[in-house]
Amino acid sequence: TWGPREPLTVPGLPLVGSRVPAIETPDGELLLPVYGQLSSRGPYVAWVIRSRDKGKTWGQAAELANDPAVSFAEPALLRLRNGNLLSMIRTEGYLYQTMSTDGGRSFPKARKTDLWGYPAFLMELKDGRVLCIYGYRRKPFGLRYAISRDGGVTWDPSTEKILRDDGGTSDLGYPSAVEFEDGRILVVYWFNREKPGEAASEVRYLAGTFFRP
Repeated sequence: TWGPREPLTVPGLPLVGSRVPAIETPDGELLLPVYGQLSSRGPYVAWVIRSRDKGKTWGQAAELANDPAVSFAEPALLRLRNGNLLSMIRTEGYLYQTMSTDGGRSFPKARKTDLWGYPAFLMELKDGRVLCIYGYRRKPFGLRYAISRDGGVTWDPSTEKILRDDGGTSDLGYPSAVEFEDGRILVVYWFNREKPGEAASEVRYLAGTFFRP
């Protein structure tokens, strides 16, 4: 059973959205990456907001990314085993990243990676590598992933692998994944095989792919 829906508001922030789950820290706080517009025609700005009462109230917004020339949306957030918080943020092209070393209270200026695609999902594998999965919204449309071997500090474009390249349009992606005990990854995502003349409702669906990175 579920209680009534309640609006989530944060003092000092505009209306915000989020596409990933909240993270619970070892001390019981909740962290949620969000994004919104400070003005009706301005670019998106990304923050991490914090709750100390299990989600009843939210505040202490920490800015993830803000640039008048770049729109930052749909941030992903991962708490690494060493306690650092890694965020990968959507633009309409290359992913940007930033990492907090103080529990998400502050983040350095987001920097552009060499990974093209959006939005992203982040996962720290059992062997310590960090996996980034993202929709690939230019031809050939599909889904890709890349690996970081230094805790998300750097990403080697040569590790990029194609999971799907048979999408019909750019309206796809939004991955979410789990790792099984045997090392397999299951990633579930939004996909389409749209062709000219087909009704959109007939070709959009959720799909899943198993792989070993």
